[in-house]
Amino acid sequence: MTAAYLWINAGLYLLFAIWCAARPQQTSRALGYEQLSPAGRGEYLSIYGGLELGLAAIFAALAWRPDLHNLGLWLGVLLYGGIVPFRAYSLWCYRIRDRTVLGLALGELLFLLLPLGLLAASG
Repeated sequence: MTAAYLWINAGLYLLFAIWCAARPQQTSRALGYEQLSPAGRGEYLSIYGGLELGLAAIFAALAWRPDLHNLGLWLGVLLYGGIVPFRAYSLWCYRIRDRTVLGLALGELLFLLLPLGLLAASG
């Protein structure tokens, strides 16, 4: 189950990185970035494309090595443990009801709870 969690993270981040690189205007609009300056488009592509590609590589490397699976679970806890509270606050603060963003929030919460459960089950 741990390897599956890590590989799914790697695959999703790779897909999002490719999608952001191939269709930056579509993905940025889906996330609420309606109008970006050229500098903003560059920043979006760098962070949403480049960072997600880096996270895909990290999760894949951790999935590839069974001796690093526990570290991968902790990476998930720490990464999503930072994202989830900020996502929750932004949903509350800005009264966001967009289905794409709400789906993303639900996925992030799931990807926080899964490694917590796996770590608890392993003792």
